[in-house]
Amino acid sequence: IGPRFRRTTDWGRVQVEALGVVRTAEPVRWDRGTIGHDAKAEVRFGNAYGLVLGGRLFDVVDPIEAWQLRNAEAGLSTFIRHQDLRDHYGRHGGEASLGGRIGDEVSLSLAYGRERWRSVEGRNPITLFNDREPWRENPDVAQGTMDLLSLRLNVDTRERLRAPWIGGWYVAADLERGQGTLATPLAPLPGYGAAADAEYTRIFVDARRYTNLSPGTQLNFRLVAGGQLGSDDLPMQRKLSVGGPGSIEGYDFRRSPYDDDVFTCGGIATMPGRATLCDRIAVAQVELRQDFHVSWVRTDWDDDWWRPGFNGRGQWVIFADAGRGWTVGDGVAASRYDSGIPPLSSFRTSLGLGLDFGGLGIYFAKAVSTPREKVNVLVRLGRRF
Repeated sequence: IGPRFRRTTDWGRVQVEALGVVRTAEPVRWDRGTIGHDAKAEVRFGNAYGLVLGGRLFDVVDPIEAWQLRNAEAGLSTFIRHQDLRDHYGRHGGEASLGGRIGDEVSLSLAYGRERWRSVEGRNPITLFNDREPWRENPDVAQGTMDLLSLRLNVDTRERLRAPWIGGWYVAADLERGQGTLATPLAPLPGYGAAADAEYTRIFVDARRYTNLSPGTQLNFRLVAGGQLGSDDLPMQRKLSVGGPGSIEGYDFRRSPYDDDVFTCGGIATMPGRATLCDRIAVAQVELRQDFHVSWVRTDWDDDWWRPGFNGRGQWVIFADAGRGWTVGDGVAASRYDSGIPPLSSFRTSLGLGLDFGGLGIYFAKAVSTPREKVNVLVRLGRRF
């Protein structure tokens, strides 16, 4: 809750917001587990092109991985199904950024910030069903203070889809360098080790291509890849995972009953809360969409001004997913691959089909690389990607 101010001028735009955060999950206490803040300010110089100056002060609880599901989807899964599909950690600090932009389609920015990281305890949010069942434990993360330098690229030309080469792209890339002092969890034992110097470099890329094959037919591709660069180990809140809704949909979230765990790289067996331990991941997704029109109207009513019925447009969707995670250096031997990309034969794959009505999609996905896996039924709010 809080005010938001935005003003457009002849030389650019100013935008300021100051939000207070109140978390309703039990136990509700007057502490940083319940109360937080998120304040931002941005000044743009130039209208179509120009520089952007930004700043942010925050004390928030963020997901460790937000790329697989939208916030609304993760929240509704918790509220309706009593299922937590994310790990979380606390962030408290500030950030300043300087960047350039080309309209609202392309931006490149350099950001520097200092943050204090902490683990957050599992809480009890409100749910409609299975409210008495225990929640999955939220994994511990590395705790301490970090200086972060980030280079961020964003490209979004999806509104120009009919332009053959320029339009139809979405790219979000983040190169982060972290340096500071962290205390690492003593997994699988409780507690933390002594604080030590920490340094790492991490890259994450989400690239998508949307192509119209004909009126009403679309072929889309997505590649998500990222992880550790160099030999410096990643802290827990910068590690990655795959599997479940949003990535390889023929497999359940955080379920890998196999010896070579390529979804969380050993986290299911060794860490409370089944934390992820993958240093790198790669996921590829492809889908074919075809429009169809649904029209059903009652015609046997006397009143012409009101006829109950449905008239709308949807899409058939056929899709395929492939991906895996792996460790570098000291990871679990079954999921370790120190150089390059693991063999494609080791990737997990799934196929599926579904119906997308714009704001709501229903999909059926089946694991191909593991035939004994059951069919998953997925409900998504909007497009898969």
